[in-house]
Amino acid sequence: MSSSASAATVGAPTASAAAGSTAGSAAGSASASAPSSLRGLHILVTGGAGYIGSHTVLALLLADARVTVVDNLSNSSRESLARVKQLAGGGRSAEFVRADIRDEEAMAAAFKGNKFDACIHFAGLKVGRREGRGGSARTAGECSGNRRGSSAQTDSSGE
Repeated sequence: MSSSASAATVGAPTASAAAGSTAGSAAGSASASAPSSLRGLHILVTGGAGYIGSHTVLALLLADARVTVVDNLSNSSRESLARVKQLAGGGRSAEFVRADIRDEEAMAAAFKGNKFDACIHFAGLKVGRREGRGGSARTAGECSGNRRGSSAQTDSSGE
């Protein structure tokens, strides 16, 4: 696995980009009732470019949270983040780090200089488990990725 992580910013220049769509209208009304308890929190979303992750990222942005997405794009696409950019509007943005959560060095780089208030973990492989075909290896990989993410957070916070 590569030990490098690449970062980009995902955000929208104006709220009017979403005004023409039904989803954009729904997103706009959701921001009016967004919980203020998330405002200003820095949330890490692993697997944030996937279907569920991208919807969560949008909701967090609409709640004025600061969001960092870590995703290796193996089961997702930057296109979902482009759509989040359109729907979020209002200059809201999320930082994107292309990295695999199982890559210790990449995760340490993603955590460096960041203090996250919370982590929402969606990173995982979506292949179905077949008896005797790598289910335990997949699970072990995901669990080790979780440990690496936790370790990187602890190391970066000095705790």
